Amino acid sequence: MSRWMKIAQGFRPFYMTTPADMLPAGLAELKTPPLYYRKPPTWMKFSWFIAGGAVVSAINMSDLTWEHWTEFVEDESSFEARAKDPSLEKKGKWELRPWYQRLGMCGLQLSAATMLSVIVVLMRYRTVKRLDIFRHSAQFDTGGPTLLLAQCAHHTSPSWGYIRPIKQCTLSATGATDHTLYLTLAGDKADRKIDLRGALIRGKELPPKEARAALIEEFGAEGKLKGVAQALKEEAQTGGSGWKSGPVKERQDQRRKALEKDL
Repeated sequence: MSRWMKIAQGFRPFYMTTPADMLPAGLAELKTPPLYYRKPPTWMKFSWFIAGGAVVSAINMSDLTWEHWTEFVEDESSFEARAKDPSLEKKGKWELRPWYQRLGMCGLQLSAATMLSVIVVLMRYRTVKRLDIFRHSAQFDTGGPTLLLAQCAHHTSPSWGYIRPIKQCTLSATGATDHTLYLTLAGDKADRKIDLRGALIRGKELPPKEARAALIEEFGAEGKLKGVAQALKEEAQTGGSGWKSGPVKERQDQRRKALEKDL
């Protein structure tokens, strides 16, 4: 491994904490609708340009601040004269502000740009755009365990994503809203955001609450769930559960009752 690769891996926690996998050809070429898909916002395609632009702009602003941030300094003679006659006009010149003021402003500008850049890039790496679950079958050999496929906004190629055993992944409702969930992959500490507004579930757009219920139902069959029991309980109390009837609703109720025992 090259020295630059080692350096890049050292900074990986700032943008991703687990390397992506090259998907098998058959998996990348599947035409069936995935369990979850949501097109990322257009601006995420340009997140690196936005981050770079913010840093370059901050550097230019800092240069202007350091070289040209001035204040008016009144001449001593003018000050003494105005002490006797306040109606006199101030006389003096514009001088650079003290170095510590300029340094503080430059630091503030650079810090703000750096924070903005990190947030913009992290949002691209932490926003899920596709989820799918693959069980061992004649069509796709998983090697035994059920696998979870997750692709984020930075995966611009369909051939790249995260393939992990679903039993080692966690779907969390802790800290989420009624239109979001969070995914934690096996061997990773990062929480990736699943936005359910306008999302397609098996190719069909559903309201956020129905999409949320469907994801929890499908994922919870074999994967880990966190904070979901309380979320389902609150939805049931407010009448906001996604499915009103049918087998999915029955399985969801059974799942909620089983989870409530762990509360």
